[in-house]
Amino acid sequence: MRTRMIRMLLLTILAALAFPFGELALSASPVLDYCGKQLPADLVLRLNHAYPGYRAPRSTDNLAEDIARNLANGGTGCLGVAQGNFRGSGHRGLVIALTALRGDAYIILVAARSAESWDVSELIRDSDGRQRLYIDPTPAGHYDHVESYDPDPSKGELASLDCPDPGVVIGATEATGDVYCIVRGSWQHVPIID
Repeated sequence: MRTRMIRMLLLTILAALAFPFGELALSASPVLDYCGKQLPADLVLRLNHAYPGYRAPRSTDNLAEDIARNLANGGTGCLGVAQGNFRGSGHRGLVIALTALRGDAYIILVAARSAESWDVSELIRDSDGRQRLYIDPTPAGHYDHVESYDPDPSKGELASLDCPDPGVVIGATEATGDVYCIVRGSWQHVPIID
């Protein structure tokens, strides 16, 4: 009888100690990945195979305050993917920031559905800056080079750009941004934010 009472007392103490930790575990919400539904599974498989040192973007690749700002301004919460009708063909295209498995490097790709698979081309490759990187859709229209410095033709910068179809702004949050769009079959860009 005494052994039974000691066992009951020990179980009660253990249960009392475990309760706060169990409650914490139940109340902790999982991290929501806003990027997960932005990319089709067959495209992710293709990218994983073609770029083994990189992976598809996740919301957590960016700072929490940048994600919150994006959501507050009507964005998707995924700063690593933008979609639009970039060629004016009526077909959806994707601009994607792959994240390096090590370090802060990234590759920005353009993916368009073809009859059998995906046509993927590389737009930008950089060795750092992924945490502040954003890609945001932008409408067709006229864009002028930022006034604070002259265009650098060696970097492909234009003085102005007339986008016949929607494009994207690619940059670092609270810092820079270049408009990219397709003009006469190739991607062109102009810095609009310094």
